[in-house]
Amino acid sequence: MTRHTRPDESGLALDEPGPPPPPRPVTVELAAALLIVGGVINLIGGISSIPGLPPGTVPLFAVTVALAMGSIVVGLLVRLGRVWLVAVNLAAVLGFLDLLAAGASPLSLMLGLSDILVVVILFRNKPWFDALQLRRTSADAEDQPLTPPTARPPTR
Repeated sequence: MTRHTRPDESGLALDEPGPPPPPRPVTVELAAALLIVGGVINLIGGISSIPGLPPGTVPLFAVTVALAMGSIVVGLLVRLGRVWLVAVNLAAVLGFLDLLAAGASPLSLMLGLSDILVVVILFRNKPWFDALQLRRTSADAEDQPLTPPTARPPTR
């Protein structure tokens, strides 16, 4: 019998493993990969355009880099089943911006369509994100004591 399964004074096992988390859908993995790769492509494209930037477009360049970095970070967090709402909104904004630039570049059209695909995938897999959120919430609730640690039983 290991230390983690030995019952304590109350008879409950210590650190009992809960049910396993729901498996990550393959389409969520695809959505995360599309966000990460799209962010890397936008970041490389933005950095490669630095020498030809007109003098007044530095703030626009900063927004481009921030959105690309955000796409990478959100893609990594989507793999963990987090930030569903942020991911949907970011992918929708990126898709809109990429489709606006699609007239100038076929790459922008491809990135815009992939961002729309990410939005669809995220909406279709919302129950998986909800299940993980419920699991995290219930685990946090079990860790919280019902009374503060400094509370004393009432004296008579």
